[in-house]
Amino acid sequence: MYIRDEHGTFVLAKIDWVSPICEVHIGEALGLISSLEWVHELNMGPIDLEMDAREWWWIVFFILST
Repeated sequence: MYIRDEHGTFVLAKIDWVSPICEVHIGEALGLISSLEWVHELNMGPIDLEMDAREWWWIVFFILST
């Protein structure tokens, strides 16, 4: 995951490993949660999230329903 500023310039990056191996939609949901936790730890203000997930609606539903 990485952070860009309002101009699209790279600011900061982080790698997060998840184990054990899981289904893609679960991995995407865990990645989203990890990203949100990281942004919270950095005390960042309002943000826009971008994901490269084909089933993003399912991931958001999964997180909201747990």
